[in-house]
Amino acid sequence: MKNFIFSSQGICYLMLFLIVLFYSQGVFYPYGTQISTIAGFLLMMISALYFLFFRIILSKKTILFVKVWTALLICNVLYFAWDYTTVDSANIISVLFNMLPFYPFYIFSHKGILRRKHLNLVFFILLCLLSYRFINANITLQDLKNREDVIDNTIYMLLGLLPFTFLLKKKIFSIVSVLILWVFIVQSAKRAAIVVGVLTLIIFFYNQFQGIKKIERKRAFLKKISTLFLILFIGIWGYDYYSQNDFLVKRIQLMLAGDSSGRVDLIGIIFNKWYNSDNIFNYLFGRGFQSSYKFSGHASHNDWLELLVSFGLFGICIYIALFITAIKFVFNKRWVYFKRNCFICLIILGFVVSLTSRWYMSSFPYSQFLLLPYLLTTRDKNE
Repeated sequence: MKNFIFSSQGICYLMLFLIVLFYSQGVFYPYGTQISTIAGFLLMMISALYFLFFRIILSKKTILFVKVWTALLICNVLYFAWDYTTVDSANIISVLFNMLPFYPFYIFSHKGILRRKHLNLVFFILLCLLSYRFINANITLQDLKNREDVIDNTIYMLLGLLPFTFLLKKKIFSIVSVLILWVFIVQSAKRAAIVVGVLTLIIFFYNQFQGIKKIERKRAFLKKISTLFLILFIGIWGYDYYSQNDFLVKRIQLMLAGDSSGRVDLIGIIFNKWYNSDNIFNYLFGRGFQSSYKFSGHASHNDWLELLVSFGLFGICIYIALFITAIKFVFNKRWVYFKRNCFICLIILGFVVSLTSRWYMSSFPYSQFLLLPYLLTTRDKNE
């Protein structure tokens, strides 16, 4: 028993339990208690030990994406250490929580300890927990605003679940899960969530047709017909459900007309602080960790702008390299089709959220530190 607890398998299961325990706040125990604090602390401490002592980035076999991911993490840590007296420590905690657990789960996936069945189990548990939290937050917000039409940012917690649906073995489970998430996305009235949801549906449909190619020819025709009808049903139902939400439809129309909820003005303020600095060092290396708060009093709601003003062109280059290496990795021939589609969905999710909110310090870090390492290390394995 002792050997199992301290084995890689035991530590992996412990970390998965800590993730579930952390996201159980607001469901089985109140928000912000010592339970969630201890769970998050243990998760990051174990991750830090793996990062420091297993030397993943020093291995010749480590892929370029992991090295760029590490460069972004180290950049954030060093800038925070340089500027920690003037910034909120909650921001670096959010960065670490999103990025550090990537390393132990990269090792667990590489060793075959973290498998598809574990991710599916975590997905269903998180879907139940986060669905309850979203519904509860939505009801509370409606009561507070005294109206039904509200914009609920809690949906960001659920967005990270979308790529997991590609790993579900039973088609009925994946379809039902996508539809449930679509209902929550429409209910949230968040425009970025709608964009991610629509793109996910497109990739999801493509994934269903790819799966047909893997079965016998005799069954392929019937499978194509049934899949086509299924796609038509989901598409018509999804659009009808969206069109019934007049509040969301109006917000989408405003977005297409150029409305940005004041973000354009915010972008102008923050960008000008970098552009008008008249200092080559600030151009190249930025104005310090999370500088948007210092100059505007608000979050930038954009990774690219935040990196530019905080880390300068140096930070932007790292982030560009991260997405370029991810895109290049997609074209690697050694992919199981549904894992490639899952990876594409995950990267699109990250890119859209990086433009409208924050990705590498998001409220759905589980997709970054669970799915990313799993897909990178098992892309050619059909479990």
